[in-house]
Amino acid sequence: MQYIILAIFPYVIYSVSYYADKFLLTKSKVDGSVGNLMIGSSLISGGILFPVFFYLTKFKIISDLRMLGLVVLMVMIMMLSLYSYYKAMETLRSSVVAILFLLVPVFSFVWAHLLGESFSFSKILGAILIISSAIYISFEPKFELKPKATLLMVGSSFGWSIFYLLFSKISGEIGFLETVSFYQLFLVLFGLVLLINKNIRSNFLSLFKTEPRFLIVNIIVKVSDMAALLITNYSMVFIPIALASSLVGTGPVITIIIGLAGAKLLPKYFDDQFSRDELKKLIIATILSILGIVLMFAI
Repeated sequence: MQYIILAIFPYVIYSVSYYADKFLLTKSKVDGSVGNLMIGSSLISGGILFPVFFYLTKFKIISDLRMLGLVVLMVMIMMLSLYSYYKAMETLRSSVVAILFLLVPVFSFVWAHLLGESFSFSKILGAILIISSAIYISFEPKFELKPKATLLMVGSSFGWSIFYLLFSKISGEIGFLETVSFYQLFLVLFGLVLLINKNIRSNFLSLFKTEPRFLIVNIIVKVSDMAALLITNYSMVFIPIALASSLVGTGPVITIIIGLAGAKLLPKYFDDQFSRDELKKLIIATILSILGIVLMFAI
């Protein structure tokens, strides 16, 4: 039981991250919020985490050029997915983003099928339920969702599914810690490339000087997300992978609970303020998503 609780804990971290990202995107008075978060998520967080993981690998260098190329490709896809996520988060509610992120396992099953894995009826039905919940929540008028933001979030989920596929392949060949180590290194390099852009550099320096607390929160969020990834991988050692994967369905539920509690206790920092009808529809979409996840992974 303790390992199931441990496996759920990362989704608490991710849920808090959604609200933190939303706060950072909407409350900063400095222009270029998305660019600033991209720098914080790459150059700064990577600069902090790379030495840690490089030490844990005992300073191991990846000499396989093919693997290095895949790591670079993985980082590029991750940064594009992160950009789409941040742009969508400017418009969408955090709880809606949590539901749309459940499209990641749907896309992952598509990749698995293309790589030779067969589909059962339950998996197909699960995918249909998840897609239905995403469509239902995306076209609900009261949520005032914009098609562009929804497509950005779908694109982000698509990109993350490729990222996880590449991460799994690379870590299977060179090791988990080694993959994380060089992943962080190339995040730093990508962040340096972003700073070449004059506007991004100017906005980031302005944020660093006038609102450093926003940068600190961004760093804490990204370090916490990496901790969540490590916890997820650790928990899979002790519980069935299908069960661990199914627990991703708890994400939207946790996000809604945190959002409701935050709206009551700290309304300044939480964006999810629901009417009764909106909450009912959000819960229906969440239930559909959870059923879909269970059908895809646990049956």
